[in-house]
Amino acid sequence: MAFPTTPPTQMLFGGTSAGLGALSPSDADCWGGAYGFVSAAMASCAAAAGWTIVTLLGPWDSTTTLVGLIGIGIVAFVSVIGTLAMRPWHPRTIVAWGGVLVAASVSRAVVAIGGCLLLYFAARQPAEPLLLGAVAGLIPVLICETRLAARQFRREDS
Repeated sequence: MAFPTTPPTQMLFGGTSAGLGALSPSDADCWGGAYGFVSAAMASCAAAAGWTIVTLLGPWDSTTTLVGLIGIGIVAFVSVIGTLAMRPWHPRTIVAWGGVLVAASVSRAVVAIGGCLLLYFAARQPAEPLLLGAVAGLIPVLICETRLAARQFRREDS
């Protein structure tokens, strides 16, 4: 069984061809009907807002806030590029999608943490806020990706 062949703009932004803001009732239950890289960007923005609030209210300095936001930015960049490379509008069988999603999740984590470590060694940024920011950015992205995949698999199953 393959995923439905949906035009790329509809798959990435949700809704119908009537406009980007038009969502069908079945699309409205998954983070505003946003798919793929839009969801990754929204999850990264939520992580950035949470990181900023926590570090500004806590005993940390502004350097910690900035370096953590850099880590979250690396995760956002890797997530968007990884989702585009995965081509979610391309029809695949459910078995193939399972492998693609697992590979994308593992690759996203490895590349994002590796990018943060490269930044640490190249620019001598503090390691703790950089890696904690990356992990804080990865968690909502992985949750969002899991929700989108589960929703699509449920749709295919019925």
